[in-house]
Amino acid sequence: MLGTIIGDIIGSAYEFSGYKNKTFTPFFPTKSRPTNDTICTVGIAQALLDDAALQPPRGQPDDIKAVVTRFDKHQRKKPPTISS
Repeated sequence: MLGTIIGDIIGSAYEFSGYKNKTFTPFFPTKSRPTNDTICTVGIAQALLDDAALQPPRGQPDDIKAVVTRFDKHQRKKPPTISS
């Protein structure tokens, strides 16, 4: 998870710029910032750690729709975010 967040922050300065080089110098440009990808990653991790309700109820299939529905329910509770 940490690697995902670091990669998102580093890449944010280059996203949508057409940058093709594989060298990122400086590693954290002044324009680098967390993006919605970071917030979603942290939100999913927080939901998995904090909310036992994310586990599928007995007898319910653990399909993607069920997971998304439980995550949406968790996020609507307004859990803390990285910007809080």
